[in-house]
Amino acid sequence: MTDQNNSSKAPEGTGDVSSPSQQTSTGGSSSSEKLVPEKDLLVLKSQKESLEQKLKQAEEQARQTIEQLQSQLSEIQQRQYASEARAKELEEKLNQSASSAEELAKVKSQLESVQKNAEEYANRALEFRRKLLVTTYNIPEETVKDKTMEQLDLYEEALKAVASTKGVGSYATGGGTGAGAPETPLDRARRIVDEAFSKK
Repeated sequence: MTDQNNSSKAPEGTGDVSSPSQQTSTGGSSSSEKLVPEKDLLVLKSQKESLEQKLKQAEEQARQTIEQLQSQLSEIQQRQYASEARAKELEEKLNQSASSAEELAKVKSQLESVQKNAEEYANRALEFRRKLLVTTYNIPEETVKDKTMEQLDLYEEALKAVASTKGVGSYATGGGTGAGAPETPLDRARRIVDEAFSKK
């Protein structure tokens, strides 16, 4: 009777206690969750701050360049308009038959000089206008190098429309696409404007 009672009892040390192999398995699963070292996080944070600082510097430099180009363009255009107005006055004076031959020759010489200055100012204004569009809208120089002032006006309107539809600032509308890439709204605007000008 006593032997039967003893055999029905579970050996001491057993029950809910896990085996050594199970304990090792559990410990291994918890150690597999790796944490990023703090020094690596600090490096990533430093790199991010450096990139943000460079971006701010680039944006500030672009802003200053745009303001400078706008100022130069305005100054050149004022000289151009003044020269054109002076040329008109000289043309009217040249058409006056009451002037002597000597006076007419003098006026003609002045007119040629003023017209030359006006043409030079117009060319410089066109150059500044092209640079202004390239800098403001971050577009390739090739897209504007052959356009006249009137064409640049139309082209800028297209760029503004694209910038407003994309919901971004004007400086962010640039960026090229590789061969075979889908046509972006900006590329489409360029193509439409270029095709319109080529038909003229």
